[in-house]
Amino acid sequence: MSSRAKRGPARGGRPAAGRSRTGGRGKKPSAQEQRRTGRQRTSGDGHEAADRQAAKDERTLRVGFIPGVEPDRFGRRWRQSPLRADLELVPLVERDPLQALAAGEVDMVFARFDPAQVIGGSHLDPPIDLHAVPLWQEVPVAVMSRDNELSILDEVSDADLEDEHVFDQQRPGDEKERVLIVGAGIGCTIMPMSLARFHHRRTVVHRPYVDGEPTQIALCWPTDADDDLRQEFVAVVRGRTSRSSR
Repeated sequence: MSSRAKRGPARGGRPAAGRSRTGGRGKKPSAQEQRRTGRQRTSGDGHEAADRQAAKDERTLRVGFIPGVEPDRFGRRWRQSPLRADLELVPLVERDPLQALAAGEVDMVFARFDPAQVIGGSHLDPPIDLHAVPLWQEVPVAVMSRDNELSILDEVSDADLEDEHVFDQQRPGDEKERVLIVGAGIGCTIMPMSLARFHHRRTVVHRPYVDGEPTQIALCWPTDADDDLRQEFVAVVRGRTSRSSR
């Protein structure tokens, strides 16, 4: 029975060809080389960060919003791109949103759309022409005390309100006061459902007002201030993300 010959060392005492004694690994870099590589990597990262900062829009876009509008979802979309300008969301609780726009307090505003006000801006001081992008409609509701007889209904019509004292809006932002009044058991008031939810109290309920006209939320800004920054925000509000193409 033949036996396999063992391969001996090559001439000169050198190891036979094949895997090296170090397991095929290359020479370990010296500490100096490691430090040099680290400095190069850090320098490269620094240049990339500087390039990103240089490309970032340094402006700040101030967008006002009224009660009942929740703009956080648009803010999250806007901030998906680190190169976009900073976004400041400004709540306008007891301030006419279009007046705030005319006064330069905000660059754009979410407002309840009224064509008579937007076209020509005749009620503004100073008067300005506005762009308005309609976004969504709000359902009107009747707000009343839980003890009101109308609270047992699923919906309310003009016929149901004939014997009720209906508190109309007296000024922008007076919804909280009207809710407090009807919550005390005095009459009822009409407002968009979003505002009824915003000012909700345990003493009141609201029911759909079937004979009322829905209100329209629009994004508005001055026509003479139209620019790429505002158009970018309009696109984001309409659903474009940082991955969407232009």
